[in-house]
Amino acid sequence: MSILDLWKEMTPPKEVVQQTKNQDIHLPTVWSDKPWWCQPWSILLKGSSLIIGSWWFHHLWVTVIVAIPVLAWMGFFLLVYPPLMKREEMGGNVGIRDVDGTDSR
Repeated sequence: MSILDLWKEMTPPKEVVQQTKNQDIHLPTVWSDKPWWCQPWSILLKGSSLIIGSWWFHHLWVTVIVAIPVLAWMGFFLLVYPPLMKREEMGGNVGIRDVDGTDSR
């Protein structure tokens, strides 16, 4: 069997390719089931508004006190949370071992 024959076997029929192109396929993401106030754009908007709004008091220390927890909150939900949820959807703690070296499953 030649490489060309293998390639032809692996290639889907043209009808299937056309059907797939015609369908509106959207894979679910971690944000798909979240309400509008929990979407990334909303988290960025609220967080930056809080930090910028804290400058209304004209004291740097107030802005810093507000910015530290807000940036931690934004960082968690925008950078840490999505990969954690993707890992959970793919089977939980894949590759994580217990203290004794055995699989945790």
